[in-house]
Amino acid sequence: MNIKQFIKKHGHNLSDMELAEKCGISHNSVQKYRLAMGIKKMSPKKGPVKKEVAKEVTLDDKIAGRHEKRGEKETRRLLDSAIIEVEVLREKLRVGMDLKESKKSFPIAKFVGKGHGEATAIALASDWHIEEEVRPETVSGMNFYNLDESKRRAEKFFSTLVYLIELEQKNTRINHLVLALLGDFISGDIHPDVDKSTLLQSSHAIVRCQGYIISGINHILENSKLNITAVCHTGNHGRKDKEQMIANEAGNSLEYLMYKMGLANYFRNEPRVKFIIPEGYHSYLDVYETTLRFHHGHSFRYNGGVGGPSISINKKIAQWNKTKDARNAPFFETIRSKIQEFNIARPADIDCFGHFHQFLDGGNFIMNGSMIGYNPYAISIGASYEPPKQALFFVHSKYGHYDTRRILFM
Repeated sequence: MNIKQFIKKHGHNLSDMELAEKCGISHNSVQKYRLAMGIKKMSPKKGPVKKEVAKEVTLDDKIAGRHEKRGEKETRRLLDSAIIEVEVLREKLRVGMDLKESKKSFPIAKFVGKGHGEATAIALASDWHIEEEVRPETVSGMNFYNLDESKRRAEKFFSTLVYLIELEQKNTRINHLVLALLGDFISGDIHPDVDKSTLLQSSHAIVRCQGYIISGINHILENSKLNITAVCHTGNHGRKDKEQMIANEAGNSLEYLMYKMGLANYFRNEPRVKFIIPEGYHSYLDVYETTLRFHHGHSFRYNGGVGGPSISINKKIAQWNKTKDARNAPFFETIRSKIQEFNIARPADIDCFGHFHQFLDGGNFIMNGSMIGYNPYAISIGASYEPPKQALFFVHSKYGHYDTRRILFM
């Protein structure tokens, strides 16, 4: 029953106010319906009528009302109301459809390991300072270090290294490890304070450290099928003289002696192990399309300041990278027999070094942490606390450097 029919049937029994309430229209609209149909108002003396609810006013009713005899203002109001209601219903429909779509799922292909390219693992080992003692009371309980702890951490380094490479081998073929031995494996006796805090003399310390590294390389050989390239650099601590050498740094270093006479000699008949032991400050290694440059890091000068060491590091790296590939120099052919490929200067994609006892992946450089960890010297220069850690990252044959990880010694 529509509005017109309802008023015609009950117009004699209900007042205008009651009709307006039941039909959902205005009092004036009821009067216009009465006038159009010739229905008189109900007398106030008449009793109540049967309760019958008018049909709900629909959108069609409102729009149809435009054809009734009503004023222009009322027609415009009804039309505007209808338009608003249409927009509301459209929005509700859109939201409903979006919710319905969001519940739909789509298949995701299962990831398959192996065969996703090839990568090489790059492990950085530096700043072990194996014979230096760190007593907890000298660093407010934040660290401790002695000969037994240095041995434990060295074992942890090599065992964790194999474990992390095995994890990555589930996704990528890895057959090669570059083990970068970047110096400061011993503290030596270059400063009086350091000399008094060491538990072994320098020669004894270097022999002990040599045993750590030999044992570690043997662990890798026995527990993996990796081929190893050991890139060996001297630091600033393992020197024989108090004064730091530049041109003759390698010849003045106990670490250089350890690399040449100890490690390389020990593994001379092992085809899976190759040693790179440069005389100069830098060595270069091309891993796929990525050129790595190795050094200890002590040529960088940083005496504190805002921004940390990365500002001075990036400045010096930028200068080094201005050097053209020496293989294109006019005189190169005349010295080819006197120089090895790993020692030929060229721009590098990534510099790998230690020295600062702080771990940082700077994008174009990887700065290694230390194995000794926080010590009184770090407190004296205002260095921020960092737990002992070493760096491991990978170079992919297609994507380059990725996934820098920390080897921790918990």
